[in-house]
Amino acid sequence: KGTNMSRLLYSISILSVVTLAAACSPHQESHSHSQPSAQHHAQQATAVVDMSTLPEGLTLSDARIRAAFSGATTGAAYVTINNNTEDDVHLTSVSVSEDIAMKVEIHDMRMDGEMMQMFELEDGVIIPAKSQLQLRPGGKHIMLMGLATELSEGKSLEMTLKFAQHPAHTILVPVVRM
Repeated sequence: KGTNMSRLLYSISILSVVTLAAACSPHQESHSHSQPSAQHHAQQATAVVDMSTLPEGLTLSDARIRAAFSGATTGAAYVTINNNTEDDVHLTSVSVSEDIAMKVEIHDMRMDGEMMQMFELEDGVIIPAKSQLQLRPGGKHIMLMGLATELSEGKSLEMTLKFAQHPAHTILVPVVRM
């Protein structure tokens, strides 16, 4: 019994590490030899964003959630935030409902010796005036932890971006294969 339990725990640990690595990896998977058209990618990665509720000069684009395998416990989401205002904008946090994930954090990546490590940006991210923040694979990103739903391609999920000096903004984000 002890040996079987040890094997099970070891397998779960390995599966979690593989899931995290896949969620944060900048590499795209390719399951076929043909390349989808640019139009196909554009249609897949179109989030529903009501720009009328965003502060003037702030825009969101390229929002997407990486599809994950059945049973995954973590996932990753990405979005580009353009700050065309005269002031810095502070993205303090991101949230989803508990029926999607138990916890959401903004993460970044850094090299520690020869290992890439992920860490939480506990205070969020400042987007300087007249600049852009790309939350993307291999860099700053949104980490979904304790998934309560499958991140299967074709779904769309609500995600709320919270700003220090502006109202929270909820967007409908597509789940796409990357």
